[in-house]
Amino acid sequence: MLRNNRLIVLFSLLVLFSCKAKNTCENSDIEKFDSFLGLDAGTLEIELKNKLGDFTSGYYSEDNLRFIYNFFAVPDAPVSVVVNASSARVETVIMEVLTFKDDFKKDLEAVAVAYNIPDCDSRFFGMLKEELIAEMGEPEKEELLDGNVTSLHYFSQDRKTEVNFKFYPEQENWCSSVIVNWYH
Repeated sequence: MLRNNRLIVLFSLLVLFSCKAKNTCENSDIEKFDSFLGLDAGTLEIELKNKLGDFTSGYYSEDNLRFIYNFFAVPDAPVSVVVNASSARVETVIMEVLTFKDDFKKDLEAVAVAYNIPDCDSRFFGMLKEELIAEMGEPEKEELLDGNVTSLHYFSQDRKTEVNFKFYPEQENWCSSVIVNWYH
């Protein structure tokens, strides 16, 4: 009987702590969405290699004000980083998972390992729209794009952070694209 009570107490504590752990991600609040994939608005261009490894390709924007680095360590889960050409600071981080069903999950796991992505960032991928809204709250803007793609936009109160989540019907309506913009 004592052993059963100990097991019940232990199980209850595990459930309690696992529930609390789910809510420990600061980026569940748009006001605290200060980093993504280990990068933040203060990350300098010269730090990208240490954080994401070698980039695969890159190019200047049409106006030459930004340089876009592309990382394809996992070809079906590209990461792009937009850097301000004058300040050399990161402005935008984009990650997408392009595959479907089981391959989606495999590619997400592979990219999380390849770039050492924190669980608090990778957890968005594979969420349904309703799950994301339950965690982040109501978006400021919701759009239905071509191809029935749902796009949710969250903005910080000071308008210096914007996060866009996209849900594609051909990918089970899972979140498969996250775009984070920091406006300096």
